[in-house]
Amino acid sequence: MSRPLIVDGFALGIWLSNQRQRQRSLGRPTRLGHHLTALDAWWNPPWPVTWQRMWWACRYHLTGLPDGLEWWAAAPNGEHAASWLREQGARRPLLQPRQQSLVDELLSLVGEVPVWQPRISDAAWRTLSAVLPAPSHTGGRPRSERQILEAIVHIACTTQAWTRLPLALGPFQACRRRFLRWRNDGTLQLICRAILPEQDTIWQQQLAAYIDLSA
Repeated sequence: MSRPLIVDGFALGIWLSNQRQRQRSLGRPTRLGHHLTALDAWWNPPWPVTWQRMWWACRYHLTGLPDGLEWWAAAPNGEHAASWLREQGARRPLLQPRQQSLVDELLSLVGEVPVWQPRISDAAWRTLSAVLPAPSHTGGRPRSERQILEAIVHIACTTQAWTRLPLALGPFQACRRRFLRWRNDGTLQLICRAILPEQDTIWQQQLAAYIDLSA
């Protein structure tokens, strides 16, 4: 539960956070804690609450929000949730047994572990490859620079940390450096203004929003 959550004027998020801290400091569940656990078995999990919040976000993206509920402020979008689930599936052996069960529950809804898919169409790349500045090295430009742009678009669409970049997209350090360079020299702004096929306009809009946020 997010700390800023307020229901009918009551700071429910802060209240739950305080109850969670109290139980953890006591080292045992209180009577109130037992009642809260009856309502939600994972309100005070033995792992970071941020992990549990992402689990719920992923589940709601897969099943839809229950009637009467709305997404909380800064909730992860569907791209972020899918990327998070892919990461949890890959590191499943490192999770606690009860976490593994929760991940398995989500994977049963998906049917299989979601894999990274390119977002930039071939038609869009033919346009964008002419927009990019001349490479500072020789060899491999079409493949390596397209991969780097895919990495930048992936981070913009999922809003995940660079350290969580899929291995298929290469070292995150190099991709982040290129993002900063292209943002500062205006290349990314040109990419966002380029006329591309309709299927590419979605990631263009998300990239533009991410540039504004990072600035």
